Amino acid sequence: MSKHKYETVSSLPRSGSQNTTLLHCISFNSSSIVKSGACDALHSYCLTLDLALVCISETHATDTLTSAELSFGGRYAVFRKDRLDRRGGGVCILVRKDIQCNEIVSSVNSEIVAIDIFCGSPQLHRLICAYFSPTGSSPELTVRMRNLCADLDFLLSCDNPVTLVGDFNQPNINWDGPVVGGKLRRNTFFILSAFPRD
Repeated sequence: MSKHKYETVSSLPRSGSQNTTLLHCISFNSSSIVKSGACDALHSYCLTLDLALVCISETHATDTLTSAELSFGGRYAVFRKDRLDRRGGGVCILVRKDIQCNEIVSSVNSEIVAIDIFCGSPQLHRLICAYFSPTGSSPELTVRMRNLCADLDFLLSCDNPVTLVGDFNQPNINWDGPVVGGKLRRNTFFILSAFPRD
């Protein structure tokens, strides 16, 4: 767990029967949860921090790693999207079993997993975990970015709070506003999608 590129630990509000509690969440790029010892380290990390939600990008998971293994003895519901057409990639959300949620099915074109978490009547909170690979030819990258943006447009079109996490491999974006520092068209397309103009 110490070699991942990004880590964010935060809390989402969750309405209990009488008061509000917090859900402890983490998001990180694992650079492969299938490498030796990675799942054991993740399991230990989840238990130590009592994590309610775990969002993982670049899982590199295939059907050789079962969802039962990722549930850590049934403690977590597993929502995942493995990359099928080539090595690497993949995203996953682990949700502690005491948390009610539903998966939101989106396109098969992008590496995205999305769930609606029930935070108390009638409040929902949408959680989206996505990954965009920086490898491929310029036309391939443009198509993949268009697919990602289309899927995000669909998933973000809800009336509830949304948390978007993941690794978008877009280092030239200024997240303070719709400004692109690089010259790549996919950066421009992503930033225009992320910051729609009226």
